[in-house]
Amino acid sequence: MTTWQKALTGVDVVAGVAAVAGAWAIVRNMLRTKAKVSGEAQGETGDKNDEVEA
Repeated sequence: MTTWQKALTGVDVVAGVAAVAGAWAIVRNMLRTKAKVSGEAQGETGDKNDEVEA
């Protein structure tokens, strides 16, 4: 394997890790937002919603 192929493989691996980390960050933020909105709704109505605990 030539040097440029090794470098390209390394870039590909880094890009894959970054994509997974980005997807995880999106999911984490969505869950936090859902929990926040759910918590605000509980405060207004007094009802308890146990769907998401983040």
